[in-house]
Amino acid sequence: MFSPTRTELQSPGLHSRGQSAVEYGFIIALIAIMLLSVLSKVGSGTSHALAPLPVALAGGTYSSGAGYWVPPSSSSSGNFFPEGAFPNGLWQSTPGNCHDWDPSQAVLTAQMQPYAYDGYAAMALSGSYGNACETQNINLPSSVTGGGTFIINLYAETQGPLSVGPSMCVWTQNECALISWSPQPSNVSTWTNFIATVTMPASYVPGDSATLFLYSGETDGGPAAVNAYADIQMFT
Repeated sequence: MFSPTRTELQSPGLHSRGQSAVEYGFIIALIAIMLLSVLSKVGSGTSHALAPLPVALAGGTYSSGAGYWVPPSSSSSGNFFPEGAFPNGLWQSTPGNCHDWDPSQAVLTAQMQPYAYDGYAAMALSGSYGNACETQNINLPSSVTGGGTFIINLYAETQGPLSVGPSMCVWTQNECALISWSPQPSNVSTWTNFIATVTMPASYVPGDSATLFLYSGETDGGPAAVNAYADIQMFT
C-alpha cells in the first residue's frame, strides 16, 4: 500500500500545491478501488478445498499426531471405537494382503486422505492381484455376549470399475462374525453412509479378542479395487 514519507507530506518539491493535491487524490481513489476489489472477492463465497475452518466450526478436534482434523462424532456418546476416526493415521503403515491372487504381482496400498470426507480424514485401501487390508482391535463392552449384536456405522466411497463396495470382517473365535448391511455394499462413487449389524458367534465370551478387518476389495489384474473409509463408529 502507498505510504508517503513525512518529507513528501510536508514539501511539494518541484510540484505546485495544486498538482500535489490532485496526485494524492488520485492515489486515494486507487487505494479505494483496490480495497473494494478485495472485499468483493471475500464475499464471493470462494473457498479452499483443504481449508480446515469449516471443520473447526463443525466441532472437530485437531490431532497433532495425525496432522488433520478428527470428526466430533468420534467422541459421540456411546461410541466405543474412537480408532474409527484415524486419530493416529493408518492403523498399520503397510497393509496386509488378505487374499493372494498372485503374490508376485500384488499391488497393495493404504493411504490417508486428510480432507476426503466432509473435511475429515479417510483411509483408502487399494488392491490389484490381492486384497489390501488394515486391522484394528475392538474393545467390545461387556454387554456384548455370544449371539449378541452391535452396530457399525461408517461412510465409504469406492473407486474403479471393479470395486464392489465396502467390505469388512469382525474376526473372533477363529471366524468372521455375521454381518448384515444396510444398504447392501455396492460401487458408490460418492460418500455413502452404511450401517452394519454384527452378530457375534455363540461361543463368544465378553473379554475375548475381536478385530476389525477393512478391505480394499480385490481384482485379478486390471484396474485396482479401491475402498475408502471414514468416521467409523460402533454402538451397542
